[in-house]
Amino acid sequence: MFDNPIVSWGGRFFGGAADRLGLMMNWLYRQVWLRNLIMAAIMLGGCLYLGRYASFNKTMVVQLIGLTAFLLPAFLLAISKGNGLLIYISLMWAIAPEIRRLADYYMGYYHAVSLISLLPFLATGMLLFRILNKGIPENKPVRSMIATFLIPFGYAACIGLVINQVAGLYSVLTAVAPLCIFIYLISHPLRREEKDRFMGMYATLAVLLSIYGWIQYIYLPPWDLLWMNGAKMISLGHPVPMQFRVFSTMNSTGPLAVFLISALIPMVVNRKWRGPFGLLGILIVLSTLGTTLVRSAWVTLIVGILVYLLLAKSASRLKILLTLSMVTAVVMLALPLLPNSEQLTDRVGTLGNLEADTSFNARIGLALHAVPEILKQPFGMGFGSIGQSSSKLGDGQGFAGLSSVDNGYLGTFATYGLIGGLLFFRAVLLYYRRIKSIPQQDNPYVPLALSTILQLMVAFLFGGGLEGLSAVIFWLFTGLAFVPEEAEPAST
Repeated sequence: MFDNPIVSWGGRFFGGAADRLGLMMNWLYRQVWLRNLIMAAIMLGGCLYLGRYASFNKTMVVQLIGLTAFLLPAFLLAISKGNGLLIYISLMWAIAPEIRRLADYYMGYYHAVSLISLLPFLATGMLLFRILNKGIPENKPVRSMIATFLIPFGYAACIGLVINQVAGLYSVLTAVAPLCIFIYLISHPLRREEKDRFMGMYATLAVLLSIYGWIQYIYLPPWDLLWMNGAKMISLGHPVPMQFRVFSTMNSTGPLAVFLISALIPMVVNRKWRGPFGLLGILIVLSTLGTTLVRSAWVTLIVGILVYLLLAKSASRLKILLTLSMVTAVVMLALPLLPNSEQLTDRVGTLGNLEADTSFNARIGLALHAVPEILKQPFGMGFGSIGQSSSKLGDGQGFAGLSSVDNGYLGTFATYGLIGGLLFFRAVLLYYRRIKSIPQQDNPYVPLALSTILQLMVAFLFGGGLEGLSAVIFWLFTGLAFVPEEAEPAST
């Protein structure tokens, strides 16, 4: 597809545009007064806008208090040394929905839209304080790589802000804010031991979310019950203990499964990335993943591990296979003891009979409906045309009357248009090739990064996009490989 002469010409044209955009970005970073002015204007405008409503709205006051309470640590981490902000950002993406539910429970009723939903985006945005102080290194390939993604992002943002307005603005944040993680890693490279420490903390976070998932499944706290009844998530099951699909601190089973898989694969393939829980942590996360009943998660998990096995050094493969053998044996023995074992086996068993699978047939129907609509809108509908932002912040109709097309590839073309979609996938391909060209030697982050990219492409078959939590994981795990490691400090 990318060898087509028209696409190749477009690639050269937009490649030059990417270079010019990269130069403009670096010029902006060098204008300290202009950066400070823009930041001050954004912060002042935001404060005035929120203050206008908070002054006479109790709900807004409570949400602002919650937002401020969790943003303050992010701000302190941003102005201090060290890389604690990265794990704090991961924490906010993982627990922000639960914080929102606790706030709703305190106020006594469910809110369809909450300021606390902005918490993970604003926490990620705190990286700008570190980025603007140091800027992007004078590296043309790096600048071009960032700009290659920003061109389709910018195109979809312009259309989305005009057509979808508030929904478009929110969706822009979900796509662009996570990119700050990659830009931060470029300007603040980590040592290998810092990367390994971060991965261990990330795995610990996944285990803690899994433990809470079991507490939720057995007990169902009242704030989670309030959310299930208010959001009317029928797909989760009945709001009764042990009769629903676990979503832990996330807002649904899908994001929880994505987060758990992103931690499971590193935990399986590398002992250093398992954190203090070790092999027990793998089993805990696997058990909670089973309670989500997300079938696509298992497909993505298997693909991710297989890709890492194929790309890893031969010396590491034996260790991974031994770990997989032990984990598989324990899972097979423990599966009948789990309270939802029959549901899990029945759910996975439907993969062998897709013709009779209601969910699969519904996805096919959505795809057949979406394809002609995409051809009718070749320039795309921009950010905010599909997804939760469309249904909650927009007119509720979304793209072609659909809140989601349940297919990441079709969703990409619906958002970016035909040309913009090709440019997006071209950017992903170039990024993959760039990481693949990095000498692996003893660097386990390269196969992890390549596995992460291919996982995204597999996940696109079931929905989603490079936005929100998926984008955070994408830029985080690929950035750890893409960015050269900081040299160890010289011994004295």
